Amino acid sequence: MGEVQTQGTPSPTPPRLEAQIQALSLTFYERFLDAFRMPYPLGSIAFGGAFLLVHVIVARRYGVSVWADRSVFLGPLIALYLTVVVSATRSLRSFLARLAELAGEGSTISAFTQQPSLKLISNTKNVAACGILAGTVCAAIGVAYGHWYQHGPLKISLFVQHVVYGGIGGIGGWGIWLVTRFVRSLDESFRTRLNYFSPDNCGGTGLIGGLLFRFAMYCLLMAFLTGAYIWSSPWTHRGQAPLVEALAAGVVGGQVLASVIVFAYPVLRLHGFLADYKREKHEEIRRSLRRLAERLQEIEPTIPDGRVQLEAVVGAYRQHQEHEKLLLQMNTWPYDVRLRLAFFGSLISPVPVSALAETIRPYLRF
Repeated sequence: MGEVQTQGTPSPTPPRLEAQIQALSLTFYERFLDAFRMPYPLGSIAFGGAFLLVHVIVARRYGVSVWADRSVFLGPLIALYLTVVVSATRSLRSFLARLAELAGEGSTISAFTQQPSLKLISNTKNVAACGILAGTVCAAIGVAYGHWYQHGPLKISLFVQHVVYGGIGGIGGWGIWLVTRFVRSLDESFRTRLNYFSPDNCGGTGLIGGLLFRFAMYCLLMAFLTGAYIWSSPWTHRGQAPLVEALAAGVVGGQVLASVIVFAYPVLRLHGFLADYKREKHEEIRRSLRRLAERLQEIEPTIPDGRVQLEAVVGAYRQHQEHEKLLLQMNTWPYDVRLRLAFFGSLISPVPVSALAETIRPYLRF
């Protein structure tokens, strides 16, 4: 009689493993915010608020309204972006600990819990390179699009904020590459850890889907806010530099594309594992059901212990049927319907919002 895996719940992540990952992967921007000696969201607000305060003071000196040109939103955007990046980094770190536990020691993902590979998260050289590159591109596009200020200090303030905002986005891009690499590193041995009894209804991979969904939504949020800032700001070369406008649109489009990539690309491998696992388990259960059905026909209930054997086989048959129903309900993607609807609904939501904004734009006076 075939064996069917029994119900179980994944063991919690060992605190020692999570603490080790925390110690080996603290990033320079987390250490920077720790210096504020306050929760990182408040530290991010203080960081972005400093840019806002300086910009407002300089603007008042020249009698410029930062509300009219929308530059007042740059400081809050920097604060929000930094909060999102730190939150994503912490989620990635916690996820890596849980993923290593789920994958088991036989999987190559365990290599990422070793010191050299784990330091990819906090590799200052690579993280800084991504930030500098993205910040430079963002600032260069802003200059080419046309700063609307006539005074040098205001131009410098705007330029610096564009560098910082783009730099934080570059750091986020490094995190997207990392999480994609981590998930894609899962090998065939990961299949042995799947369990269709898992309450997430995804074979135990719901934690992976949850993290990828969070990263994708972060990208969409920042793409929407970045697009709103670019769209509403009074660039002096708007309508005069098609190439620059295309590059500015590419910044927003790149963030949207990143959200699609992080949501869809890493899970293709997982989908293969889950589909193969589900098919193999289903075949195993069907074979067991056939053997049990044959056994039912062989039992003679009138012989001694025949009724006891019959009840045992019937009970096993019904149990296998319940297991089959549970298996057939298992998703072969690490996302349930709610997450898929939430992501794709958010993906298309800027279209009606943009149309509405374009309609009411002539009536905006502030």
